Amino acid sequence: MKRLWLFAMLLPLVTGCAANVCTTRADGLIYEKRVAEDEVAVLSEGEQPSGPYQILGSIFAEKRGTALTQPKEEHLVSLMKEPASEMGADALVGVHSSNYWGEVPNTIKRWAGALAVRFLDAEEQAQEVDFIVVVPPVINMSEEDAEQQQKDNTMARMTTQYYLEKLGYYSVLVDESLDQAALAVMSEEELDAFGGKDAALVLLLALKKGSKANIGIAAGSSYVLSAELFSKGSREIVWENEGTGSSASFGLVMVLAGGQREAAIASAVKKLFDPLAPRRSGSSLDDRRSR
Repeated sequence: MKRLWLFAMLLPLVTGCAANVCTTRADGLIYEKRVAEDEVAVLSEGEQPSGPYQILGSIFAEKRGTALTQPKEEHLVSLMKEPASEMGADALVGVHSSNYWGEVPNTIKRWAGALAVRFLDAEEQAQEVDFIVVVPPVINMSEEDAEQQQKDNTMARMTTQYYLEKLGYYSVLVDESLDQAALAVMSEEELDAFGGKDAALVLLLALKKGSKANIGIAAGSSYVLSAELFSKGSREIVWENEGTGSSASFGLVMVLAGGQREAAIASAVKKLFDPLAPRRSGSSLDDRRSR
């Protein structure tokens, strides 16, 4: 039995979605608004506030486009400023964005994620949050050359980042490799620093080839992606799952533009995270757009 119930109980979150934006606020962190949305500071990924701060929640924004008309990151950031301000935040921190080739033919989604942060006085103490996930490189069990494995790693982690942040988490991609054995022997200080002291979770991903899939009369690619989500504090697995994807089950635009291998990996990631969709309260972004 998959440990979905434990993961669902891990985070006491208040979530909500608008047309293009979803917010996740940590329970108990209620602050009054103190800056207007046009005064919300923006710090890109890798930049840190100069003083103490409290993370209030995560904000995710996305917008559909096409191969010819892709939404700009600046527009998505502007969409995130209003909910950040209403949350009581002073800044959007760790802003990052990327493209996601969606399941709907001929569409591309541009998405962005960030942390809503409130600056604290020197004497104030920050409360820890439990929705920041560190994602090290994928453990690749396929017999491909190093260049191809790197491409597979990029596709798997970028798509993982999209689904994690759409579900209300904030993800940090790191270059340092990690597996379960290495995690078990890390010192507390090393593990606490891995991916940043604000991160509470580590997601280990493993990729392997599956059986051949059929696309009409042609054979396509199939991949299996497994995940184990560890708590930094307990080093225990709080959620695990496996997704099998093929280029036959994913959007045509992905197959044509990215290739069968990339489509199969993206499909595996989608199926991996499908059981976590109910974590969001209310309807999905696509449901809300259609109303």
